[in-house]
Amino acid sequence: SSVVSSVSVARGSARKRVLRTCRVLKRELRLSGAVATPIAGLPSAVSTLKLPSEVATKVRELLESIGDDYRKPEVDLAAAIYVACLSSGFEITQSAIAAACDVCEVSIRNRVKRRWPEIL
Repeated sequence: SSVVSSVSVARGSARKRVLRTCRVLKRELRLSGAVATPIAGLPSAVSTLKLPSEVATKVRELLESIGDDYRKPEVDLAAAIYVACLSSGFEITQSAIAAACDVCEVSIRNRVKRRWPEIL
C-alpha cells in the first residue's frame, strides 16, 4: 500500500522489512486485523475524484449488493465507482479512478468483468 511505501521511504528501510515489522507487532500485541470494507474508502475516493452525490449513492448501492464477498476492497471500490460513473453518464477515466483508489487499471477492468459482466 502507499502507506507502507511512505513509511519505508521515510525510514530508509526496505518495504519488505516494514511489512515484516508490522506483522511482528500485530502478533506480539495480539491485535486482530479489522477487515477493511470497500465502503470505508468511499468518502475519500468521492472527495478526491469530485464525484456528484448521485454517483456516490450508486457506488454505495453497488457495494452493498456484493455483500462481504471481496478480496481486495480497494479494487471493488474502484470497480464500483467505474460502473456507477458509466451508468450515471458521469465521464471519468479508469486511470483517474485507479490513481484515487491506489489500484491499477487492469484490476478495475477485471473486477468489473467478474462482478458486473453486463457492463463491459
